[in-house]
Amino acid sequence: MSFYRLQISEDLPAGLRRAAPELTWISGLRPGGGGVPIVTGRPSSAENAGEEVLVSRVPDGEIRCHFDLPRTIEDILLERYHSGMLPTLEMRLPFNYSRIPQWVKGIGLAARSGRITHSAETGFPATVPKFAADWLTELAGWAGLPASGRLALIRWPEGFRAALTITHDVDTGWLFANPDWLERICDAEENSGFFGAWYCVPCHSAGARAERAIERLRARGCEVGCHGYNHDAKWPLLKGAGFDRRLRAASAFRDRWGIKGFRSEWLWRTPRFLSAIATVFDYDSSVPTVSSLFTRMTRNGCGTCRPYLTEGNLVELPLTLPMDENRYMDGLEIGAFWERQIDLALKIIEQGGLVTISLHPQPHQAANYPTLAQVDRALRVLSAQPGVWIARPDRIAEHVRDQITRPQPT
Repeated sequence: MSFYRLQISEDLPAGLRRAAPELTWISGLRPGGGGVPIVTGRPSSAENAGEEVLVSRVPDGEIRCHFDLPRTIEDILLERYHSGMLPTLEMRLPFNYSRIPQWVKGIGLAARSGRITHSAETGFPATVPKFAADWLTELAGWAGLPASGRLALIRWPEGFRAALTITHDVDTGWLFANPDWLERICDAEENSGFFGAWYCVPCHSAGARAERAIERLRARGCEVGCHGYNHDAKWPLLKGAGFDRRLRAASAFRDRWGIKGFRSEWLWRTPRFLSAIATVFDYDSSVPTVSSLFTRMTRNGCGTCRPYLTEGNLVELPLTLPMDENRYMDGLEIGAFWERQIDLALKIIEQGGLVTISLHPQPHQAANYPTLAQVDRALRVLSAQPGVWIARPDRIAEHVRDQITRPQPT
């Protein structure tokens, strides 16, 4: 595996030095070349290996990169640095696990608290705000070198310095049967200026109650998105007719509600799956910046806090904050978890990125009073930050598509 621990010289600007990741993936290393080393790296898989010069300055002042910089950025964004995602027990069950009663799921989450994640052999991407793909893109801009066309340093509208959005995974029909909680959550978010996206499962969104709830969300100014097919988390693992049948169902759900955005069940994705989704939806929001689920040798995620183009040139709005249910995985009390969420969000805002908050409106996750109070506090703190664009994901995706595909003035 081509992971390198970096050493940064004083020749780099202070901002680039501070933001430099300790560890990054490198593609297409080209050893050799003279000049003064600016960035060097030691292979993480070989403790006694010597350092390689990755970036140098030659005598005429030109900056030279001794690896394939555009390909490296793309390989991180498209997660080519790991060997693939691994199905969980729930995905292998002969029945749809999402049909398990809510109270049973709550007990299961509590029992597994702090035991779900693992320590990867290679700690990449970083769990702290050291976003490797962003840093490499900024390095390319400083050095006058080409970067990947998939990732741009977004110019947010009207002079905003960062963007902020909130999303909801409606995994079951519980919210439709409890419209008071739909109103309660919307009220709290609207008080801080948020009109977010609600990704609904097509197979759980039929019937009068579901349609009334979806119409209510639209009437309140919220976005409705698609969350997989039936929430058994098996769709990306299927092939042939089974895969195509679910894609057609998602397309029909899109047409019924005028949907632009998609989020996969359990955030499961493969290159083939995302390419198929790109034929139906305008944007995806299934890729975390970093996650410890589903991979062993490394973590997984896109290593950026900015939107980019994923497989099929689909706009990706990454999940830059951990999902609400991650507090069970991390074994944190509600207040401590949301305090950490605020801290991470503020750091993303400092870097000019996109803060994506994700909630699950179910009793054992976000639809309870203690959690709603913490979410309300977090939204108030973040919405008070100057220069932050609060917008729905579909509007952010539309802006991003224009920013990435349209040549920018120099």
